[in-house]
Amino acid sequence: MTPRYWREFADLPQRWSAPKFPLKASDFIARGIAEGPALGHVLTLAEDAWLAADFPLDPSALVSHRRPDRRPVRPRPPAVKMPS
Repeated sequence: MTPRYWREFADLPQRWSAPKFPLKASDFIARGIAEGPALGHVLTLAEDAWLAADFPLDPSALVSHRRPDRRPVRPRPPAVKMPS
């Protein structure tokens, strides 16, 4: 490796900025995902898909990956324990 290579490598953080996840909770709420734990789960899944797809920046490209046969995710009510 040449000194020039190492200089360019060392300067990389000054020339590059990390990609930012282009979707927000409001994007999913607008599509029928209820606020709450399910929304957090869907955001995590979407960000994982974004990482796996090599960081596409177009939000419509990410939304198009959703399965059309799925209904909006609604959180389940907490389980109620019946008295013994």
